[in-house]
Order: sequence, then structure tokens, then C-alpha cells
Amino acid sequence: MGYNAFVHCNCYKDGKTSIPPYKKFVRYNEETGLYLDIPHKVKKYNDAYEMENAFWNWKKNACPHDDMELVSVRLCNVSGMAEFEYAIEQKGGKHKYPILTKYLPGSNDGIVPSAYAYDMLNEIYLFENEKTEEDKLILFEKTTNSYVSSMFLNVENEFIKYEENIYFLLYEDAFTITQLRDLKNHKIVFQSKNFTQTKISEFSYNFTDKETGKNFVTNFPLYETDDLNTLEFAFKKETLLFTYEYNYMIKALKQLINASIETGNPICWC
Repeated sequence: MGYNAFVHCNCYKDGKTSIPPYKKFVRYNEETGLYLDIPHKVKKYNDAYEMENAFWNWKKNACPHDDMELVSVRLCNVSGMAEFEYAIEQKGGKHKYPILTKYLPGSNDGIVPSAYAYDMLNEIYLFENEKTEEDKLILFEKTTNSYVSSMFLNVENEFIKYEENIYFLLYEDAFTITQLRDLKNHKIVFQSKNFTQTKISEFSYNFTDKETGKNFVTNFPLYETDDLNTLEFAFKKETLLFTYEYNYMIKALKQLINASIETGNPICWC
């Protein structure tokens, strides 16, 4: 699960599209955009599915914007949003960033009304200019020198991935595998700051701590390459600007906010 967002274009409102099928039933909703509102008495004597299908096919190609969205962006996954919201809280929360605190998504729905776009943009600029430097722990694969995951040292943990009842995360400054025993209890089954991952079979991977030799086998990998069966992982520490981690999020939010200012339409979370 992750978070995406978009802003509708104004092509239909500005008369820049062809005439939609069943125009008299076309309505507008801030979250969904244009849609068909077919009365029950019309549905009774017509194939509503065919009507809807014709409308959605029109909408896909009605203007130069895919699905009539001027801007559509991927923001982050669930843990990324939680980390960004935590960062906002750390740097002043609702007193310094009231719009971001109130309107950042907690689910895959909802909007930011365009009336708040300028204020939200000013808060993004304010956050972007936070000059605090912080230490960051980076997990990387040694042979390829590939980035895998990272966390600021003042963050309790950083989720990486999971399947079934096995979770990969950064915890206590180490790579950690936990096993979900019931709905509330996780047990740490592997933890290491320098370890290898060996592919045993298509669905079997052995993690081994380099110092102690302790190991744990899972049915999915932390990281893979096409030509190496055994990979070695370690940590390094870097000092970065606090906002460095959020550059992608900041860029995406600016795109959305500027589109909202341009069109007068809200930002829609999805």
C-alpha cells in the first residue's frame, strides 16, 4: 500500500474537449472528477453498464491529460508517509505547519481544498529550508555498493518489507527480521550489522551474521541481483541535512500544489 495524488485539469470546463456521451447526465465531484449520474428511470430502459463504459472510454481520451488529471504523482509508501509526518511533527507540528499537519493523507482518499494551496506551498518552502544536520544509518550491499534502506538515528525503526508473517526492518541500528507470532507479538529471529544473504532455491534465502554465524531462512530476499547468489550487507553512517530524505516528497507536493493553484482544483489523495 502507498500514497498517490492528482489534480484534475479544467479541459472540460474550458470547452477544450469533445462532447461527452450522455452529456446531460455528466456531473463533477471534487474527488472523482467528471462522472455519469444516470437516473433510475433511465437505467430501467437502458444498459447502464454500456453507458458508463462509453463515458469512461471518452474520458480517457477527451483531452491531452491521462484520465483528465493535469498532474498525477506517486508520493511514497505507508512507512514513508509516516516518517514524513513524524518529521513535520518534530519540526513544529501543527503550530508551525498547520496545513500539512491537517491535510497530509492518512488513507487513500480525501482532498486538500485549493483555498489552502498557497499556505501549503509556503509550509513546504519553510520545511525545505530546515537546516538541521542529522546522522543517518545506511544499509548497503557491499559487492555492488547498492543502497538498500536507511534510517535517521533518532528514529525508532524503519520498515523495509514483509511477506506473510515475516518482517524486514531496521531496528536498534541493525538489520532485523521479526516473526509475527500472533496479532500483537513480534519475535526477533535475526539481527545483524554485517551479514550475508545466500539464495538456496527459488523461494529460499539464508541470512547469516558474519560475526556469530547465526542464521535464519526466509522465502523471500532482502535484495537480489541477476548474477550473484550470495550478497553481503553492511552499514555506513552519513551526516545529511534533515530534509534530504524528503526531497522526492517535497518535489511531488510542489507539483501538486502548483497544479492546484493553476486550476483552482483540489489535491486528491488516492
